[in-house]
Amino acid sequence: NSFVNQINQSKSPAHSEDFSLSAGKWLGIIGIIFFVLAAGFIIKLSIDTGWLTPLKQVLLAAVFGFVLLGIGLKLKDTDQSYTSLLPGAGIVVLFLTVFGAFRFHELISYQLALALVACVSLLCVLMYTELEHDVYALTAAVGSYLSPFILNFETVDSFTYYYMLFCSVAFSVISILLRTRTFSIVASYLAILMTWGLASHQNQHQLGAVCLGLTFLIFSISTALFSIQHKKQMTKQEAWAFFPVLITFYAAEFYFIDRLYPDIAPYVSLGFGVACIGLYFLSKKALSKDSLESGSMLISFFSIVLFHTIYLEILPSQVRPFLFVLFILLYTLTDVRAFKQGMKELILAPLLIILILLIEFVTVVGQLLTSKETLHAYTGLSFLASLWVLLLFSKVDRSKNQDFVLLIAAHVLAVTSLYRLVFDYGSLAVSISWLFYSVVIISLGFLMQDKQIAKSTLIVLMLAACKVLLYDMSQAESIVRILCLLLTGIMLYTVGFIFRKIEMWGESRKK
Repeated sequence: NSFVNQINQSKSPAHSEDFSLSAGKWLGIIGIIFFVLAAGFIIKLSIDTGWLTPLKQVLLAAVFGFVLLGIGLKLKDTDQSYTSLLPGAGIVVLFLTVFGAFRFHELISYQLALALVACVSLLCVLMYTELEHDVYALTAAVGSYLSPFILNFETVDSFTYYYMLFCSVAFSVISILLRTRTFSIVASYLAILMTWGLASHQNQHQLGAVCLGLTFLIFSISTALFSIQHKKQMTKQEAWAFFPVLITFYAAEFYFIDRLYPDIAPYVSLGFGVACIGLYFLSKKALSKDSLESGSMLISFFSIVLFHTIYLEILPSQVRPFLFVLFILLYTLTDVRAFKQGMKELILAPLLIILILLIEFVTVVGQLLTSKETLHAYTGLSFLASLWVLLLFSKVDRSKNQDFVLLIAAHVLAVTSLYRLVFDYGSLAVSISWLFYSVVIISLGFLMQDKQIAKSTLIVLMLAACKVLLYDMSQAESIVRILCLLLTGIMLYTVGFIFRKIEMWGESRKK
């Protein structure tokens, strides 16, 4: 009881008010659902009993929808947030009325049904201007773009594509007139998804590609005109709201163009990315700004375009490994702090570069382990050389262990590359090459007085020693076994001596 009393005492009046408002809204929404269900049952009852003609059924449903609109507008000054639910239900009822008049009663033609849907959507926009709730923008867009499919999905013709283009123009103009990007954002999602789905379902790739291109052009121009007309650039949140739109459009357009003209599809996609960047600079110039908040989003999108078109599509598989060496050397020659600061502004670009490095690293290591071609060994050695250039000449703070991953990657490349390079000379030759590599790197770490470089090689050293002892010895003759033991022992003893000297560095520094 005392625990319950403490909870009750801790509740402030504001918390109680929030709870009651939330409960009230839920009750209101449930009531609206009952209104819509009532309209549906009125229509069903009239159909079952036959006491109303089809025309009267449709008119009754329409009147019911307009009554909900009127009541909601009449009561908007009492509680606008709550009473706006009634006009929302009225819009849904009007949409259902048009669908019923066309599909069930066949009272109107397909074209007239779409025209009436456009009128209901326009009415929904007017409700938005009066009540200023985004639910009307969502309802208008969803109702407009889904109507052709709900009305008659199986016999949708080319007229539907033109209708959706008209809707895109209409919502773009509305977005500019009402000074809100909500209509453009919602409509662009629906326009691209509906066009893509319909064209791919009907295998109309050419018509789908053209309509998608026109759709993107419409929304791109409207977005730029919005900024120019109202002297207001997109906020960062609005820009990132358009990011999935760009990705979806890019994927859909490439899907169609790749099936029509596979040879030029990557170049068309690349041109699209360049056009987006060009549109950004035009908007920046028109607004007289040094930079726009949408810049990070567009650069991130362009990075994805470059990754897909150039890396995955245009570059031959034989050339892609050189990107690993190129990126590593560029990072080595660039000031690390300035590079990191620039990459923070690019957001996705560094992640995509890391992804390319990982893909090429895994690919080369896989080829070294599975393929017998010596050419892969030279590729692996070039990767290894670039990593050691980075480790030795870049300004990396080794005290924070930032290059430990690079050392492990270098040793993996060394082990696999040497394995492929000298495998034809026998298993013992592979072990000797690993031991020799370990001694060289440990000596390098000793000369540079770099503990991390020296200690990291212990993994390779132990791998080579275990291989000699457990595998190579069983395959060799007696004399060769003795020589292997002597050579391995000499190398291990020498390395141990070097490590003794390395451990003394810390003791001398403490003194």
